[in-house]
Amino acid sequence: MLESFKMPSNEYRIAPFWFWNFALDENEIERQIREMHAKGIGGFFIHGRFGLRTEYMGEQWMCCIERACTVASQLGMHVYLYD
Repeated sequence: MLESFKMPSNEYRIAPFWFWNFALDENEIERQIREMHAKGIGGFFIHGRFGLRTEYMGEQWMCCIERACTVASQLGMHVYLYD
């Protein structure tokens, strides 16, 4: 049990709100996910915010969602879509 506190599974790690509020780029999204994973974050909430320059729910938005989910899945991270 002590070990599970030292190295909890991703479902028990922090999952911050990740505000998407600029022009989205799939490569940058992947870079940030990998950075979060490297820092021990277990997942994230994707949340479109004011300032978003990519059309909300448009083709590029959906490509970015797909990329985020694919990369997170490869890393065993949890993804939550919040709106």
